[in-house]
Amino acid sequence: MQSLHSITVQSNPDGLAYIVHCNPSSGGPTPYLISLHTSGCAPCTCLDFYHNGKACKHLCALRILIDDGVKQGHIVANFHYPSSLEDAQALRQNAHKTSPPFPIHVPSEDLSPGNSFSATSWMVVQAIGQDTTLLGTAFDEEIEDNLNKDLEPASFVWGSDGGSLDERLVEDFSHPMLSRQEGVSLQITHRLNQEAQALLPRLYGIENALSDLQTLPSSSELLEFEQAMEKLLA
Repeated sequence: MQSLHSITVQSNPDGLAYIVHCNPSSGGPTPYLISLHTSGCAPCTCLDFYHNGKACKHLCALRILIDDGVKQGHIVANFHYPSSLEDAQALRQNAHKTSPPFPIHVPSEDLSPGNSFSATSWMVVQAIGQDTTLLGTAFDEEIEDNLNKDLEPASFVWGSDGGSLDERLVEDFSHPMLSRQEGVSLQITHRLNQEAQALLPRLYGIENALSDLQTLPSSSELLEFEQAMEKLLA
């Protein structure tokens, strides 16, 4: 994670994109370009992103950093991650219809079937885990050493202006990293917040409608609604 630098935030009609450069662990001269959009779209220009079903350690590092910023209150944006395979496929199709947060350069190296993973199977794994940056067992074993090295506790100082990020490194400061379960719980909480914000106006409308009635009308729809509310409040 200490290889991440030059973090910027780009706004577009669909939300916010957090864009970052990452120096290759191999020491190569060209940094990778990574982006995590609030809609859940998350591309990277590294080869692993294309070899391993659209998942790589650079995206994992960026998401951990952003989740930590959300946890500390320095990032107020709500991130939506696909909760099903269909949701992920729809997100991918929609991403092709809109302009990406930055140009994606497809690597020129030959991606032979023998050296690559099935994109569909990886999407299933990611959908089950509600995580667009999950890595599979074979890939984890291959890069475990590099991943552990790159994901050492970071020392980023978050900006205080509500949107910009300060990538300055401070050697004497480190914040606790989010565990995988904490990260998932955090994103579920943000998803629930989004759903609550969308439902509240309708619920208030229902409350106003009920206030004009002497007795609650009986119907299968209202009974199901009442049962669902009781489960939520249990």
